[in-house]
Order: sequence, then C-alpha cells, then structure tokens
Amino acid sequence: MTKSIVTDFYKAMLPIHLNICPNTRHLHTLSLAKFALFLFYLIPVAATGNETEVVVLKLKWLHQFQFAGYYAAQEKGFYREAGLNVKFKIHGLDLKSPIDTVLSGEANYGVTDIGVVKERLAGKPVVVLANIFQKSPLVFIALKNSGIQGVHDLVGKQVMYTPGLESELLAMLQVEGIPAGEVDLRHSSFKLKDLIDGHTDAYSAYATNEPYTLRKQGIPYQLITPRDYGIHFYGDSLFTSQSEIREHPERTRAFRLASLKGWKYALDHPDEIIKLIRKKYAPKKSVPHLEFEAKAVHEMIMPDLVSIGHVNPGRWRVIAERLVSIGLSEPNYDLLNGFIFTPSPEQLDLKPLYRIIAAETLLALLFLALTLLIGRLNIRLKASEQHIQERNLTLEILNSKLNQAQEITHIGSYEWDLKTGHVTWTKELYRIAGFAPDSFEPSYEKYLACIHPDDRDTFIAQIEKALQIKKPYSEEYRIIHPNGEIFYIHQQGELRLDARGEISSLFGAIQDITERKQAENEKVNLQQALQESQKMEALGKLTGGIAHEYNNMLAIMMGFAELLKSALAEQPKLANYADEIQHAGERGSKLTQKLLVFSRQNTDEASSVNLNTLLKMRHHMLEKSLTVRIKLILKLQENLWQVWLDEGCMEDVILNMSINAMHAIKENGQLTIQTQNRKIDKTHAQSSGMTPGDYVLISFTDTGCGIDEKIKGKIFEPFFTTKGKNGSGLGLSIVYGFVQNSGGTVKVDSKQNEGSRFTLYFPRYSGNKLHPQVDKNKQAEITFTGNKTILLVDDEHVLLSLNSEILISHDFNVICAESAREALVALEHNNIDILISDIIMPEMDGYQLAALVKEKYPLVKIQLLSGFSNDRNINMADKSLQKNILFKPFSSQALLDRIYKLIEVNEASPELNLKGINDINT
Repeated sequence: MTKSIVTDFYKAMLPIHLNICPNTRHLHTLSLAKFALFLFYLIPVAATGNETEVVVLKLKWLHQFQFAGYYAAQEKGFYREAGLNVKFKIHGLDLKSPIDTVLSGEANYGVTDIGVVKERLAGKPVVVLANIFQKSPLVFIALKNSGIQGVHDLVGKQVMYTPGLESELLAMLQVEGIPAGEVDLRHSSFKLKDLIDGHTDAYSAYATNEPYTLRKQGIPYQLITPRDYGIHFYGDSLFTSQSEIREHPERTRAFRLASLKGWKYALDHPDEIIKLIRKKYAPKKSVPHLEFEAKAVHEMIMPDLVSIGHVNPGRWRVIAERLVSIGLSEPNYDLLNGFIFTPSPEQLDLKPLYRIIAAETLLALLFLALTLLIGRLNIRLKASEQHIQERNLTLEILNSKLNQAQEITHIGSYEWDLKTGHVTWTKELYRIAGFAPDSFEPSYEKYLACIHPDDRDTFIAQIEKALQIKKPYSEEYRIIHPNGEIFYIHQQGELRLDARGEISSLFGAIQDITERKQAENEKVNLQQALQESQKMEALGKLTGGIAHEYNNMLAIMMGFAELLKSALAEQPKLANYADEIQHAGERGSKLTQKLLVFSRQNTDEASSVNLNTLLKMRHHMLEKSLTVRIKLILKLQENLWQVWLDEGCMEDVILNMSINAMHAIKENGQLTIQTQNRKIDKTHAQSSGMTPGDYVLISFTDTGCGIDEKIKGKIFEPFFTTKGKNGSGLGLSIVYGFVQNSGGTVKVDSKQNEGSRFTLYFPRYSGNKLHPQVDKNKQAEITFTGNKTILLVDDEHVLLSLNSEILISHDFNVICAESAREALVALEHNNIDILISDIIMPEMDGYQLAALVKEKYPLVKIQLLSGFSNDRNINMADKSLQKNILFKPFSSQALLDRIYKLIEVNEASPELNLKGINDINT
C-alpha cells in the first residue's frame, strides 16, 4: 500500500520537477499545493489499509441523541474511511459500567462521565481521548409544588441519585456547607414516576432527557444545577485503556478523529440524525423528544465556543481535587500523568522521496517558511482559543454566582432593547414570575400577562411616563403565578440613552417582596385586632360594672317586692302592684344578663353541640321569622365537628343574626347559612388573633345593603344601632360576647350595596369536658326546722337588711357585717355555721375573705353572691365556690335553696325535712 502511495506521489510530482524554472513562480505555487495535498491524504490512507478492523464502543446508556456523533460517524462512513468497523454496545441496569467493560477487554473504547478521573486516581489505566460534553447535563429535578427551590431545600429530603454520579451532588453540598448526612440519599429507581407520585422529593436526571417528559405531561418542575453552585464538571467523555493506546496507537488516533468528525456532522445536521436514530437505533423515541435532546446536547457540547472534543488538563486537575476534597478519591495526582491522550502521528518514512525533495530544495524552504508561519498562527489561535475558554469559564462562574445571589435575595433582573424588541431575563426573574428558568423566550407582553389585572394599567402608565420624561422609575404591584397564587413585586428601572439622547433600552431589577408585605399586613391586622380587643375588653368591664350596680338595685327592688307581696296577701289589689314591681325587676334582670354575656361574665351552662342538628331543628322557625321575601339556604358540611357552648344562647345567636340579615335586605333577597370544618394554621391564627387548631365555622351571608366602612368598627359595641328607635343595640354585642366567651371569634366581610358575611369561629370540641348533670325531677318545696347562725356580708346596706329579714323570717340567727374586716371580727366572737358574702366589696373582696375563712374556720360553710364577678383574686377561691356563685338578683326561695343545700350536703342533719332540693343554677 505504501509503495503504491509513493508511486502515485512521484507521478504527480514528476511533471512539476521537470518544469521547474526559477522564473516560473506559478509552478512553484502549484508544486507546494500538490505537496500539501499529498501530505493531507497520505497519513489517513496509510493508516487505513484495504481492510477494516472491528472495534467495540461501549455507550454509557441506551440509544438516544446523547450518542448522535458516533451514529453519524458510522452511517456517514467516517469509521470505514479510517479502516474501522465499529460495533455499539449499550449500557443497561444489569450490565458492567463502561470503564469495567473497556478494562476487561470486552470493549476497546467507551463513553463515561467524570468517574474516569476517579478511577485513574485509584490506579486504573484509563485514558481520556476527548471531552464531548463541555458541561455536565446532570441535574436534580423537584416538582414545583414541593417548595424545593435550591440545594438548601434538599436538607431533610429524600433524593434519588444514579450510583456513580453522586460526586456532583456531594460537591455541591460541600460548596454550600451542607453535611452530606443531612440529605437522605437513595439509589435511583430509574422511574421518573416515583418523583411524580411523591415517592421521592428530588430525582437525579439529565437536562437532555427527563425535563421533556415532565413538560409534555404539563407538570411544573424545578431544576437544581450543580453549575449554579460553582461545580463545573465535564459531561460525556470518550476514553480507552493504556493497553489499547500502546498496542494500537494509529487505530486509537483514527477512531478519535472519525468520532469527532461524526459529532461535527451530527450537530450540523440534527434533523437527519434524528431520522437515523428513529429508524435504526431508538424507534420508540418520538421526534419531539429527540429534538429536545438535540437542542440540549448542543448546549452541553458548546461547539460555537469550544472545539469539539477539547480537553483542558487544568480543568481535569480541578475536578480531581474536588473529588479528593469530598473524600471520593485519594490525592494520587502523579497518576494524572498520561491521563489525557495526546494525538501525535508517527513520522512517515519518506526515504524513497529524498531525491525528489532534494530537487525541490527551494520549494521545501518556501514550504517550511509557510509551515512556520502557519504554526505560529496556530499557536496564537490556540492561545486565543484558550483565553476565550478561560474568559467563558470565568463569565460562566460569575453568571452562576449572580444567579445564586439573585435566588437568595429573590431579585431578578431584565433588559429590554427597544430598538430590536429583544428582552432578556435572569433565571430568578423566571422563578419570580412562576416559570422554570429559560422555559420560553421572554417578552414585554409575556410579563404584562403575569401582572394582576387590577395593577396592569398602572404599571403600563408608569412605564410610559418613564419613557416620556426619560427618568428612572420605581413601583410596587402584584403578579399572578400560573397556579393562581398572588405575589407582591417591587421594580426599579433605569433607561439607557444612545449618542443622540434617545432611549435605547430599559433595564432594572425586580424583587419578590411578598414575605415583607405579608409581614406588614400581619402587623397591621394584629394591631387592629389588639386595639379592637382592648376596646371590647374595656367596654366589657364597663358593662359588667353597670350590671353589678344595676343588679344590686334590682335585688333590692325584687326582694322587697317579694316581701311586700307576702305581707299583702289579703289585699289582692296592692299585692298585684307588688307583683308588677317584681315582674319589672325580672325584665331588668334579663337585660343585665345580656350585658353580662357581652362582658363574658354570663353563667350559662355549656354542652357538646352539633350546629348542623341545631340548624335543621330550627329551619322551619327561621323561615317563618325571615318571611317569604327572604330565601333561606342551608349549606351544611357533612361530618361536622362538635362544639362546646350553650345551646340556648346559640339558638338566640342564630335567630339574632337571621333577623339582622332580614332588616338589611330591603326587598326580596337571600340569606345563606353555611357550616364548615376548618384547620387554622399559625399564620392565619396570628393575623386573626386566634389560637391555631381545629375550628367549626358558621357563616351568615346576606344580599342586603352592606355595612358602611366608617361604622364597621362600632357594630359590636353595646347600644350602637343603625335602626333608630327600632333597635336596642345589644344584638351584635351579645353575639360577640357569646362567641368570645365560647373561645371563638367573629369576622365580618361587607361592602355597601353588595351584602355582608358574618363568620363565627368556634373551637372544635375535643370531648374532654364534663357535661353538667341535672336532676329535673327535684322541685323546690322545702320545710325546715332548726337553728343555724349565718353571717351576712355586703357593702350595700339595703341589701344586707333585706337578706337579713328573709333569713330571720325562716328562723335563722343572722349576724350582719358591711365589710370583710367586720366579718372577720364577728367570726372571732361568734360560732358561725354559714358565711354568705358579696364578692365585689372595697378593701377586701369576697374571694379574699373566703380564702381566709377556709384557712382559719374550715367548718364554716361559704356561699358567695354577686351582681357581676370579675377575675380579680379569683385564684384565691376554690372551684366549688366559683361554680356555686349566686348571681343577683335572686329570689328569697333561691337563697334559701342554696343554704339548705349547703346544710344537706355538708351535715346531713336529721332535723331537716327536704322534699326535693332545686338543682342549683350556677
């Protein structure tokens, strides 16, 4: 073969030799061109021969566009021209790795990742021929709804990784200062469905493959790329063994060159290679999927910036040092000598041509000069290429750090070229807008579509104003994510002017300030809730104090009316007057009970209640109360939780709210009563002044006139009404007090002419409270004979006289005291059986007095009275005293019942003849 080549060369050169003339510059040029052409063809032909050698290439995975260059080299004849017949061997889950396959002799060449340098540091004789992927396609995917945005969000999460490819993950964790043990690393199942179904939080994948599947299914996802954290590893690399290079150096060079030629062809003709892959290698892959892969592979190879197959020894050294730093390799850096293949073709034996070269000495000198010139140009070109690569790497690192900083601060940036209309976004701006980075070509119109409709016109006006006055702009507005979530944005923009002073572009920063806005809103809500609570608490104390004084007066009025009625038993007309006085006192007592409900000092009995049952029982009554012009709709949630409250008071609340709604609806309308189970989280609870937990909601929504914003803060105040003489102003205040006393809260949403919605929140009943046991068969008919001494204590002189007269008329010995200190003196000098004391007294109240009596005179029975009981000193009394307070005004019979009950329970005296004691109403 070599002889034939030389003969052909001699025949080609002979005419030139015979016609050489010093004055014929054209012939010299032609000779030089033919000589260069000969050398270009000589080496590959000499290496090829007439027969092809069979070699095996082990791929790192199944057939796909990731290996397109090798398919192209095979199908376009580049391997055949190099004298090779290449067989492809795919890599599946049950097969050896490409490195083990090559080193065992089952394959001559292979495709692998950065694991090749790890094996080299471990002493395995592997050699890199070319770096095909200048960037690693390895990424970690998490679903958008998982809340995982970056590597720090992987802490405590389960992450599936491909065995052998965990180096980049561990390096990324190390860079971010995250101990590897804080991430739950598990071998990949190689089933993307495990990520979709929630069986894992994150999943290692290739940016060239899996994202297409998620995008096709319409599943939003988040990519975590090691490059974003400064981890710049190579991707696919072509490699072989030292023995292959030693035994077949020319074959290795020929295989490398043909493979790189195939990759250039594949990248220049992706559509053709996609059809080839579909037809011969991977028929199940769809054309759109392969097109997605082709675009992603092109981005990984970077052919526009870096020569295909370029190897940077310094970069491999950095990768090796990174693997050593995370404990995956030993620092055997001397083993990296010879790790990278340096193609250097053998010198061709040109002895048969020496006579011709001697004859062409001048031509050779000219050729040498030209070669030196080209060599220098190549050196400069390589240096420039290296400089460009280093600059690109530096820019890539800076860009990565910029993206990382923007992600941490939730700040994205943009630039809008007004002349071309071209818009660029950073990755964080995509995330702020609710999209995956680089998922579409950005535009001004695309961003406008993200802005909340209520804010869009203002935003456009701001931009137009900035363009008009040529000044920077700053504004806040809202955007809506594709999933419907609303976020708050702060934007600052600048304008660039050209040489003529015209605006050429807009650029600026966009920051997600949602957390700050939520915190500000929460602060305002908490302040409003605190002010409202303080105001209502003050009103509660005021109304409670009024109720106390009023109850004292009512007690006097009703008590003397009762005595007067008994004294006038033989004068029916006068007795009737006394009866009317007593009846008026009872009406006044009901009014004070309403005030006490508002002040949270009511004495109602609570029990476990199902609001659905209550509404169903009162449905007909509510319809009648609302009249035919109001349509009543009940929306009751199934399996509604129980609540702990007073059923009778709740009925009053439902009726009260329904009547209010009827008054708000002027003509025909609708009232919707809805129940619902609701879990209140910490954020919602803080902004609402509630305790986090389970609540039962009952809402009343009407189509009435709504509430003026100016008076919304007053509607729960006692005696405030918009109904004039037709309203008492106690309805909503009673509702507010009842709900607060039941551990809940009330929320109001209303707009004028659009209706109102009152929502009542009640804590879910946990089932650990005791139901009061009531014996309804006992009747209050008691006869008593005996002699007991009772100490009466009350700072209200008239009440003291009244109660004393009642007890004396029933054969009790009574000692009166107008203060706690007088009572203590009386206890020292008298044998007291029962102490009956008012709670609200100056200097020392009833709770304090009871505590002292319990300690010094444990045999004395105690009964406390009150027209209003505050919480001051309540901890000094035991629970039985608190439970059995007798609230004013009360009848003489109620007072006697309470005394007899004390005597019965504590002494079981045989002198008593009790014919059924009233159950004590506390």
